[in-house]
Amino acid sequence: MLFSDIKRLLNRNTLLAAALVVILCFSSQAVTGDTEPPTVFELAISSISGAEKYNYFSVLDCFDNSYWFYIILPVILSFSAVSDFYEEWFGGGFYFSLPRCGITKYVLSKSLSFSLISVGILIAGVAVYGAVLLIFFPNFEDTAALFPQGALVYFAAKICNIASVIAVYPLICIIAVMCIKEKFLSLSVPLIIGYSSAKVSSDLFLKSFSEQDISYQRLAMLTPYMQTKQYAYFEQLFGLPIAVWYLSVLLCCAAFVLVFRLLVKRRIYNA
Repeated sequence: MLFSDIKRLLNRNTLLAAALVVILCFSSQAVTGDTEPPTVFELAISSISGAEKYNYFSVLDCFDNSYWFYIILPVILSFSAVSDFYEEWFGGGFYFSLPRCGITKYVLSKSLSFSLISVGILIAGVAVYGAVLLIFFPNFEDTAALFPQGALVYFAAKICNIASVIAVYPLICIIAVMCIKEKFLSLSVPLIIGYSSAKVSSDLFLKSFSEQDISYQRLAMLTPYMQTKQYAYFEQLFGLPIAVWYLSVLLCCAAFVLVFRLLVKRRIYNA
């Protein structure tokens, strides 16, 4: 059932989402040292003149360098899953699937397919972004100096961190659409979570710097907005291996899957 669910989600909404991820990546700010840094797209256009050569990996690393990136990204990646599930759930199509597989398999298949598709869209979008960058920034000089731990190791850790967080948001949106019964309103849930937690984390970081108290940084890193940065800060701030954070994300996913199952079960027995 899992493969059939994934196949259903591979539609034009998924392609549109991947294209929007690419646009979002190019809309991020490039790290150039300027007072008003250009977007990656603007930097790519200016590189045609060959005025200054930037390292490929340093530009690639800027794909998420935007305040709005992690606020908008969960909405884009959850759209395909929410659209498909909304039609099935409120159109009664799930009644045809349940007798063949049961509640538990149905919930697990849906949860995994939604999370995998969202992660797949992210990876596809970033991959296209990276491929296009090769045209404008075919420079790999000073890579070892910029990424002492190794560029591939660094990006693998970063993408794994982001993917782990992104896998949770479709589950939140699915639960929201089951409760709210509105497709587009449910997509605003991750938007609200992202924006509000971004404001909170920003205030906490400012307070940490003004009062020289690292405990505020730890609180800031616990907000949803900062979860995609744990690959760089978790071990340093909390003194724990990053595996502890990944375990917490897995437990969070399990909790949402259990809520999903409860809502499905309630719908069946209350029908």
